[in-house]
Amino acid sequence: MFNYKVVFGYSGTYFSGSQFQPKQRTVEGELLKALQRIYKKRVPVQLAGRTDAGVHAEGQVFNYITEKSIKASILKKALSGHLPEDIWIQEIKEINLAFNARKDAFSREYQYLFSEQDIPYHLRDFIVQIRRIKNVHFLVELPKILVGTHNFKNFMNTGSTFKTTNKTIYKVSIQKKEVKTFFNLKKVFVYYKFSICGDGFLYRMVRNLVGGLFEMLRAKLTLSDFMALLDKNERFCMYTTAPAKGLCLFKINYQE
Repeated sequence: MFNYKVVFGYSGTYFSGSQFQPKQRTVEGELLKALQRIYKKRVPVQLAGRTDAGVHAEGQVFNYITEKSIKASILKKALSGHLPEDIWIQEIKEINLAFNARKDAFSREYQYLFSEQDIPYHLRDFIVQIRRIKNVHFLVELPKILVGTHNFKNFMNTGSTFKTTNKTIYKVSIQKKEVKTFFNLKKVFVYYKFSICGDGFLYRMVRNLVGGLFEMLRAKLTLSDFMALLDKNERFCMYTTAPAKGLCLFKINYQE
């Protein structure tokens, strides 16, 4: 038996999420079809994490076990050839049979992109526009309070399968970025990148954290309000879940 670890990315715009759903276009569904064309049989895959419809990935991981050995370089070319253009293979390697892409993940990293400016049309599937930013100092303050172990129950949507709502956040940053637009190189586009790395994330937790950040930037929530939502069982103030398209599963980390 042979176990293959595959690092890959995808644009989530035209997928109904990563997890297989009958009669829906999903990332897992496309992987299964591609592998079936290669091995001439159904080959189950284990995704490292689940993403919602519209959410992107740069460093998603899956593994699968098969009876047939194929050289990694040949397999990468074959798999890429059978996948649609909005899924791309980064790396394939054979790994020990005990490896499980989901269970063996040490930490996960997500990024969320947003801007106050009008989004160039070629970036609109990946960056969220937020109007009327008033309190930019929260971009510095929020990372300080999120690092550590907290009860994120108030930042979870129904559907999470974790046994505990306590999660440890290893690092958080919010960086201001400037890039030249694609067609007008004299014009500079400014956006923000929210990055977060933790041992695990509850269902829609990252998008809810960003949604809370948006409310603070608009002066609808205070920093004290946000802090009070952490480690509390009752939600006393509201926020809106941030749109899916700004979120990207950036990397899965393993202790190899």
